[in-house]
Amino acid sequence: MKAACWFGEIKKLAKTKARRNKLHEVPWSARRCQQPALPKKAYPANRCDETKTTMATAQTNWKNLGTIVSLAILVGTEVLGVALAAGWALGGIFDLGQTITIAMMVLFAGLGVFGMVAFIRNAIAVEPIKG
Repeated sequence: MKAACWFGEIKKLAKTKARRNKLHEVPWSARRCQQPALPKKAYPANRCDETKTTMATAQTNWKNLGTIVSLAILVGTEVLGVALAAGWALGGIFDLGQTITIAMMVLFAGLGVFGMVAFIRNAIAVEPIKG
């Protein structure tokens, strides 16, 4: 246990009280979460339970979700259009033939989709959908 914990003083008090009264020991869950073994009513929230409940009951932020979906549609259309146009243009300039031109278009479109996935992941990190 870290002595620099802000629960440190309360822990010491709880352990001393428990040893004096010999009614209860500090349970493992309280040690693991760095909380003293006092009733939950004495604290505003139990930190271990708080992380589980907030993850389970997190509300969907519809404004951020709408923004991310709109960005995905707008930027995705542009990226895919540029990728297809680049493959078509390079195939036409160098007179590579229809098969190689289509292969380049597919290659550039795949790179564009890869870039879009990275873009959407970063957008979700900046504007979280849950919470």
